[in-house]
Amino acid sequence: MQGSREPRYGTLMTATIAYDVYRGKADRRLRLATLPGAGLPAHVKQKDWVLMPNGKPPFPSDIDRDIAIKGYCFFQLVD
Repeated sequence: MQGSREPRYGTLMTATIAYDVYRGKADRRLRLATLPGAGLPAHVKQKDWVLMPNGKPPFPSDIDRDIAIKGYCFFQLVD
């Protein structure tokens, strides 16, 4: 019985999650990612961030963990 659950669980864990990504207004390299529709965290000033259009920006490898724990992930693009 347990063998029938493994494929579904594996598919769930490898599913691609789309994030809302915000760009900093003062430093255009700063990014903040949240779950879709979650909005900005309470401690962040909305006037300092712009929601970016959907796309595939480079995400850090620990984005899933950060969003699961904190609800957001800050990162910076590097040239």
